[in-house]
Amino acid sequence: MAPPPVAAAFSPPTSAPPSPPPNASSVPKAMLGEEEGTKKGAPPPHARPPPTGEAAGDACAVASLLAGLVAPHAGDRKTVPCSFLYDGPGSRLYDEITDLDAYYPYRAEAGLLAAHGRDIGAALPADSILVELGCGSATKTGSLVAAAAAARPGGPAATTYIGIDCSADFLDNARVNVAAAVPGLPAQNVETICALYLDGARAARAAHPAGVLAFLWLGSSVGNLAPAAAAAFVGELFAIGGGPGRCCLLLCTDLWKEGARLRAAYDDVGGVTAAFIRNGLSHALACLPGGLEAATAAGAHPDAWAYEVLINEREAQVEMVLACPAAVAPGAVAPGVAFAAGERVLMEVSRKFTPAAVEELAAAAGVTVKARWASADYAVQLLA
Repeated sequence: MAPPPVAAAFSPPTSAPPSPPPNASSVPKAMLGEEEGTKKGAPPPHARPPPTGEAAGDACAVASLLAGLVAPHAGDRKTVPCSFLYDGPGSRLYDEITDLDAYYPYRAEAGLLAAHGRDIGAALPADSILVELGCGSATKTGSLVAAAAAARPGGPAATTYIGIDCSADFLDNARVNVAAAVPGLPAQNVETICALYLDGARAARAAHPAGVLAFLWLGSSVGNLAPAAAAAFVGELFAIGGGPGRCCLLLCTDLWKEGARLRAAYDDVGGVTAAFIRNGLSHALACLPGGLEAATAAGAHPDAWAYEVLINEREAQVEMVLACPAAVAPGAVAPGVAFAAGERVLMEVSRKFTPAAVEELAAAAGVTVKARWASADYAVQLLA
């Protein structure tokens, strides 16, 4: 999907930009928002992307929603774009998820960045501008910016950070958190762009046409994309940045692990994740003509859908699905849309990675893995 370019709101370093108008994402359509590891207030993906609720309700987003719900190819499940998970209630539920003992990704990434931050900061080009995709509140990023600044001859004064996010409120928080984590970082060196991933990257390049851009993509958000879509996204990001030599990418990935641990992380005993996924369906249905009223009248209010977590070993991914409790007649919620009793709808995918999978991703995008830092659960790679 390649809709017309979306205008990105670039802020001066003294204040966050106003909320953007509803818009569509760039290719690929799933990659719209913040990262899985974003903490406290940032709407992330569970491995994640997404626009705010307002953005998710626009014409292009609804078209993508309908495309996933109207008669998929034989054998394919109906799908809801994971962007619909991250409206206001969804973001608050996600905050609760990151606090769960069984939900390891946030802590695994934070621990890895703490353990190897100095080496990671030194590996980034010394003159690069740090550009974070989906920064959220940047609670983990500050230490990474500090490490990069410490490795530069000019220190914080020679360091520039740009946070990209679709929420102006989160950008306000990011500005404060990064400044607090990097003493001596000039206020004018902290910039924010209110936009989706690729549109924000374009705005960053336009604002710094001669600079080297070091893209930071925390949270294993790449796991929301199928292999081909992930390679296309990374390839487009490098094209926007000017190619290797003019940009690089710090890519964080969750590692494949045994099924019981994955299931516990995505199907918590308290039902917080189930509520998060059901809220996403509620948000999606509310954007359709028949809306929640039609689904409820048919006995299929989102609260009644059964939540299931499927561990797909062949594709090395976790699949979060909802099963419809009752039949919904064709056209009730939207033209061409119907649900059978017991029919599963795919709400989100969180793909997990091996070193070989990341190498394949990089090769398909036309870049290489230059460095890697890993723990038993998580990995950080530098692509250039």
